[in-house]
Amino acid sequence: MDGLNRRGRETLAVLRRAVTLAKERGVQVFAVCGDLFHNRRPEPAVIRAVQAIFEEAGMPILLVPGNHDMLDETCAAGNTAMAPLYQVATIANSPTLSEIGPFSVLSVPFDGKNSMGQHLAEVADYMHLAASSAGVLLTHVGVFDDRETAPAWQRTARDGMPAGELFEAMEKAGVDLAFVGNYHDPGQWFQLGGKGRRIYQLGTLCPATHGDGGLVQRGRMGLVYEVSQGQTRVEFVEVPGPRFLTISTDACLAGTMSGVEEGFTYYGRLVVDLEAPDLLPPGWVVIEESGEAPAEEAEGPSLEMIDTPAQALRSYVADMALPEGARREAVLGLASRYWREAS
Repeated sequence: MDGLNRRGRETLAVLRRAVTLAKERGVQVFAVCGDLFHNRRPEPAVIRAVQAIFEEAGMPILLVPGNHDMLDETCAAGNTAMAPLYQVATIANSPTLSEIGPFSVLSVPFDGKNSMGQHLAEVADYMHLAASSAGVLLTHVGVFDDRETAPAWQRTARDGMPAGELFEAMEKAGVDLAFVGNYHDPGQWFQLGGKGRRIYQLGTLCPATHGDGGLVQRGRMGLVYEVSQGQTRVEFVEVPGPRFLTISTDACLAGTMSGVEEGFTYYGRLVVDLEAPDLLPPGWVVIEESGEAPAEEAEGPSLEMIDTPAQALRSYVADMALPEGARREAVLGLASRYWREAS
């Protein structure tokens, strides 16, 4: 696709699969809980492609801006990366109540003026759902709890809040079920007794780097159904797309990549113990720093050892999707110059 590299095309393919899957499941509205775009100023080719996907969706699209979509500290004036999609989607640029089938939905976009904990508490003070409705909150905030697994940065970040505080805001607003974006690791919290409120942290629909590594609970999309009046069921499905793996040669590599399904792309980062080369899987060879392959190459994939910034940059430029006629060496020279200046 014009203007899009491989990773961009993969990301759009994931969005298209998610919309198609939602339609096949009979979903009434396709909602995004923030960070539809990672870049505040996405390329026109990306915007056009997203518009086409939503135009063909065959269902209403609801977008809740996240911090990566925003150009200012607030999106009240509609100044977000999502703005060009106004003809194909409803964009919640301010806290909004809407009726979607049997659900009353409270959509709260990200706000940079205050912490999201304070913002959601203030919204709950003046926006309340009917007690008889099945209330759902869609917002963009990271959630954590008191377990030691929550890193220190989560406890102090303005875009995060404790699960207990979110439950309090939900109770005040009359919300039983919350779907939150922002933090890339999925999670869920249940409040026992009473309404039995639930919080689901969706995680990332399309992993982008090794920081989103792993195969478990990646590419999740949540589906909400009404079981009976006021009772809901939540189901999660996995949407095929990129997955990032870090594999060490001291682990058993046999069969690691078996059972690859259609639509998945696996990016592997192999940590090699050069003191034990026999641990490499059959068919793999190591290309030394010179970049020259051994005289007798084994059949199968090869692993290039990148030990310096210059080698890493050369490898990156070698994989870039360049327009026809562009000289790769010239691109490498320009990138090297910027690298030196930045260093």
